[in-house]
Amino acid sequence: MSTSKKINVSHAFHQCLDQETRRLKISYKEYLEAAGEFFIARKIDPRKYQAGQTEEFAHLLRLAVDRISSLIVFQEQQILKTIHTEASKARIMGELSVNHLLRLLTEDEKSLLALQQQDQQYLTQRLRKVTEQLSATKLTSQSHATTTKKTNS
Repeated sequence: MSTSKKINVSHAFHQCLDQETRRLKISYKEYLEAAGEFFIARKIDPRKYQAGQTEEFAHLLRLAVDRISSLIVFQEQQILKTIHTEASKARIMGELSVNHLLRLLTEDEKSLLALQQQDQQYLTQRLRKVTEQLSATKLTSQSHATTTKKTNS
């Protein structure tokens, strides 16, 4: 059902309305109904609405999402670094245990102290290598994140 109403508008607004309806090839009725639905659906006061607010909001939202993504990546890297370090320690300790068993089968008790010292040196060496690998991986991923951030900006 359609109701007919007469609305008085300024001459300048009428000219703008006329231009836009011609450009969009729609009637005044369709244009004004769409404009009204826009404000009603969003519960926006049309007197306070400023064009460009949505673009500014979208930009701020993109910045917030980028910050959150960067934080998540950083946290993942820290967690993965910890997990990788612990897994490496477990693997190294497994290697040491096998080494101990093989040596103990072939040597006497006097060599146990020497074996423990060798194991400590081996553990220190392996952990240093793992840490260096993690640092290299971290630098590479930070470089990639910085490049990605610059590209998105």
